[in-house]
Amino acid sequence: MAAAAVVAANVPAGRSLAWKEGYPSITEWLSKPFTSPLASSAIQALELVLPADGWFWKSWVDAGEREEDQTTIDSLIAVLRPVSEGESR
Repeated sequence: MAAAAVVAANVPAGRSLAWKEGYPSITEWLSKPFTSPLASSAIQALELVLPADGWFWKSWVDAGEREEDQTTIDSLIAVLRPVSEGESR
C-alpha cells in the first residue's frame, strides 16, 4: 500500500490526498513524467496483495479500522486508474 501511495502522491490528482501532509516532499520522490505502466503496476500490486477475500480483510477486529483502510485503498485506486489508462500524469 505504501508504494502505491507514493505513486499516487506524484500525480496531479494525488496532490489532494490528506495523508501526504506529513510528508510534503513525497511529490518529489519519483521522476516525472512517469509512464502509465507504473500506475498500472501499483494498482495490480494492491489487488494482488490485498484481494477482497484475503487474510488482510479477514484479520481485522475493528470494523471501523477496516473501513478506513478500504477507503484509503479506494482513494489510491481512484487516483491511479486514470493514469494507468493513459490520462494526465
